Amino acid sequence: MKKILVNIVVTGIILLALVSLVGAIFNRPVIFAYVYSDSMEPTISRYDAFIINPLARDYQIGDIIVFKAGDEWICHRIVGVTEGGYITKGDANVATDQIGGGKIVMRKDIAGKVIEFMDSPILLKGAGKYLSLSGVEKKIFISTILFITGMYLMAIGEDKLRTKKRRKRFIKVRFLQIYSIFALIVVAVLTFTMVSSFDREIIQYGTTSAAGLRPEWVAPGAVFERSFQVENNALYPVYVILNVEKARNLELNSPSGFFLKSGESKDVEVTIHAPDDTRLHIEEVMVYRYLPLTPLAVLDRLAAMHEYLPVLVVDLVVLAGLFLAYGVLGRDEIYRWRLASIIRMRRRMRKQFMGMLRWSG
Repeated sequence: MKKILVNIVVTGIILLALVSLVGAIFNRPVIFAYVYSDSMEPTISRYDAFIINPLARDYQIGDIIVFKAGDEWICHRIVGVTEGGYITKGDANVATDQIGGGKIVMRKDIAGKVIEFMDSPILLKGAGKYLSLSGVEKKIFISTILFITGMYLMAIGEDKLRTKKRRKRFIKVRFLQIYSIFALIVVAVLTFTMVSSFDREIIQYGTTSAAGLRPEWVAPGAVFERSFQVENNALYPVYVILNVEKARNLELNSPSGFFLKSGESKDVEVTIHAPDDTRLHIEEVMVYRYLPLTPLAVLDRLAAMHEYLPVLVVDLVVLAGLFLAYGVLGRDEIYRWRLASIIRMRRRMRKQFMGMLRWSG
């Protein structure tokens, strides 16, 4: 009975992960989402994750919904209903999203309604920092899900490897094959580490005639400065590159690339030229962290073309170094394993994996 319950729980987790995977591939929130600004304070804070009901159809005033506006997904509350759609507003904003030319939210643009319990959304505090996926991160996420699914199927699937029909009693593996697998694992871990450190800094402000009543409210057309901090929490030094292509009204007051040792941080100052319209504005600064294994000027040029090109070049440098080390070692030994030993090892792995599932459940 306990084994059945464990299998049900794990199957449910994998199904939820696969649903989230579909959302990551199509760039659409399905089950989980998070906010990346302070517009829903104090109800939902920045990077708080929540659960969406994608099957909801009856939207009422007071519901918190996730909808698409341009190229962005926004989580705001419905404050009005019209024949053409819905009027929305962030709880911390002074004006609705439709003031200043914003489009009315159509039903087709809504991904779902935020699930609430006793009139409060169910939140996972700060979990949004780990849910942002794009580009290579999606591929890593897909590979991780496939790996977990494969391990699960191995744990609950057929347990017997037929050895009677096999003529060979041994498996032969060369040292080069083992070393190649090791090198690929090192590069995969390195890639995941760099890509997962990519971040974005969101600067939010509102242009309104009530400028000054709140720190984030400014007058239309105002020029002001903001700052944010970039940290290096890794155990190794990184080269940080800031990209402001997605920030329409922002410019950096310092170089876009700088070096950070392990544990170091740097305050970055920016100047913002506020537009003349009155509404909520969001400026986005992309923060990329790379392992400085090539000249920094090379990383700058590559990142200007695409943010993942420096990752590829660093991976190639590491691969070249690993295989240069193999050439120095000059080993070409052959290892032999009995099939019976492999079967016993597989069974031990299965038992350990099932034990971890029972412990986590």
